[in-house]
Amino acid sequence: MKLIIYLVLAFYLSSTFSSGINAQPKNENSNIIARINENYTVTFDDLKKYVKDWMFDKKYPNKTDAYLNALDALLINQMKRFDFFERGLDRDKKLIQNVQRVINEELTIKYFEKYFMGKYTSEANMLDAYNKMGKEVVSRQIVLYKKENATPKQIDSLKRKTLQIKSDVDKGKKFENLVAKYSQETTSKNSKGYTSPVTWEQSLADPVFNTIFNLKPGDVRIIETNDSFVIVNVTSINKLSVEPFEEIKGTVEQKLRSGYFDTALKEFDDFKKTFVDESSIVWNEKSIKKIVEWSQNSKFYSQLYETTITQEILQNGNDTILTYSNNVVDLKEFLRLLDEILILNSSERTNEKNIKEFLLESIMLDYVVKKANENNFLRDIFNPFTNNSVIKNRLVWMYNKAVIESQIEDTTSVVLQKFYDAQKDSLYYQLDKVNIYALIFPNKSDADSAANKIRSGTPFEKIMDRWFVKTYIINREGNYNSFLSKEKPYLAEEAFKLQLGEIAGPIEFEDDIKGKQYAIIKCVGRQNQKQLTYSDVKNKIGNDYRTYYYEKISKENEIMLKSKFNLEINEAVLNNLISTDK
Repeated sequence: MKLIIYLVLAFYLSSTFSSGINAQPKNENSNIIARINENYTVTFDDLKKYVKDWMFDKKYPNKTDAYLNALDALLINQMKRFDFFERGLDRDKKLIQNVQRVINEELTIKYFEKYFMGKYTSEANMLDAYNKMGKEVVSRQIVLYKKENATPKQIDSLKRKTLQIKSDVDKGKKFENLVAKYSQETTSKNSKGYTSPVTWEQSLADPVFNTIFNLKPGDVRIIETNDSFVIVNVTSINKLSVEPFEEIKGTVEQKLRSGYFDTALKEFDDFKKTFVDESSIVWNEKSIKKIVEWSQNSKFYSQLYETTITQEILQNGNDTILTYSNNVVDLKEFLRLLDEILILNSSERTNEKNIKEFLLESIMLDYVVKKANENNFLRDIFNPFTNNSVIKNRLVWMYNKAVIESQIEDTTSVVLQKFYDAQKDSLYYQLDKVNIYALIFPNKSDADSAANKIRSGTPFEKIMDRWFVKTYIINREGNYNSFLSKEKPYLAEEAFKLQLGEIAGPIEFEDDIKGKQYAIIKCVGRQNQKQLTYSDVKNKIGNDYRTYYYEKISKENEIMLKSKFNLEINEAVLNNLISTDK
């Protein structure tokens, strides 16, 4: 079972490792727009990516609003990560359990990188590779194909023929004449045996090219492949122009990673197997069948495994799943492995063989994690500068849970009644509200045409594929406002004239951005002004209470963070970059 392949491959498809705790790599040429404590900088490129990743451009139609709100969120979240470690929350084992598996995956990758891939991407190997990039090897070949389903006797006969041809080459017979007489590969035969020159990059991808690339001019070599014997003669080596090493160092490293990935992974798999003597394993088939049965539920590994296994232990005891050497894996250990080491995707096959392979993989990876911890790799993985997106988000989530949510008092009936009494004139005073659907047109003729169709019996919702949903309120001062929106209440006055289901329009109005527009509106909801009683809101007041205090404590926390950490924003550079960004 090659579950670890996907884990490591995910790392190689991502940009880089999590950065070290003492540094935050940045592009020196980028425009820095903000800085926290001198050692954490934010560039405009960082901000643009954050705006896109978290869809601030969708939340805020105005570009400046999108950038400013995104920057505030980016900085607050980063300061929460700093404060997380300053408060020592990284030592709270119960809290860290929420991200332990992700941390351990990163530790596994770090160990693989350091001791397996690292030896192929060392500085010395990169320099050696760089020196080889400056040449290409020109060769010619004679190809003798093996017959399909050839017998060993036929293979031996073809091999003897190949040796005889090489002997003729060694005795000085012209290679091009032997190509014409013997070679069965059409393309090279038509060019007197010559093939495309072999480069260093090709030598990484193919064993045959690797052999050719390392030959010297005049060398003759027999290479056997799955379907042929090839006699290769290197005729010359050409020099190639290569950029300075420092300029292409990253490219060299990436090509080495790609070229040696399979080799390093094979070595890593062999290393993992040293932790478990598979010949000593004794399986409890009853437990395996039970796990297979649980695994049939597509939600088991995503939502149900913890409660299922815990309930099983309470009802029937902590059964053994397997033993090996002097070790035992029982249900409690299985639960820990799922929490901390590896989870099975619901799409995986869930037969007995698959489950056993999964368990073995988890056990072996657990030993790798222990080795990584022995090497003190955790500080390079779990720190406020991490680039791992899951860990970054989880750090903020755990911080909010430990620092903000922990301050919210439990929702007893007394607490909720007190909250209602304090908020009834604001949160629980129901304002006049109207909900409408709106069709918006840039010209009156299109609006008139749509209105005529509605009068002729076409349902409002069938006029166009897209309509807008708008909600308006009348505040206590008697003014119209858009509800939960910054848009001006262009259509509010006409909307409040409608009863449920009524349609009006075309209505002419002046949009601040688009200019003169025409709307047809339909009332789809009405709510009258009144004071809500405790009984009216009892089903939602618990959520309201938690939301109210979460937002209140969050704002207080943000003020504290901005005071605690030395935050600088280069507003001149930021405003200039926002105005010139397209």
